[in-house]
Amino acid sequence: MKKRLVHFFTLVCTFVLCIGLIGTAAATHITATPNRASDYLEYYNAWANTGAKREVIISFDVNATGVMDLVGANCIVVQEKNGSSWAGVATYYGSVSNGMLAADADAFTGNITYMGTAGKDYRALVTVYAGNSTGDDSRTVTTNTVRAR
Repeated sequence: MKKRLVHFFTLVCTFVLCIGLIGTAAATHITATPNRASDYLEYYNAWANTGAKREVIISFDVNATGVMDLVGANCIVVQEKNGSSWAGVATYYGSVSNGMLAADADAFTGNITYMGTAGKDYRALVTVYAGNSTGDDSRTVTTNTVRAR
């Protein structure tokens, strides 16, 4: 009886292994699609730097998946640290004329400059954007923190 039980479990294990290998072989024929942020945004990033006296420079880089009607940043909220919390001190809305959006482009890099208070910490919430006649997408990025000089 013991021999039959061992033989039965050996067959079950062999069967399970064979089924597992079939699934693995079938999975090797799956074609991977490129990893992108969305159907409109290929890549995006935003960061903060300090400039001359009290300057807080918020920069952004946006790559779209193709030529878009508009690409760039459609909103930037500069925040100042007060104790342990952050408060918005300035809001910039994107347009082609103010240099936050580009028209008929597949990528755009830009920045804004905020005049802060020396010794205060700042960061920004940057909403990147890409859109065309078929739709659009936006994502919000929180920059690193910088201290105004």
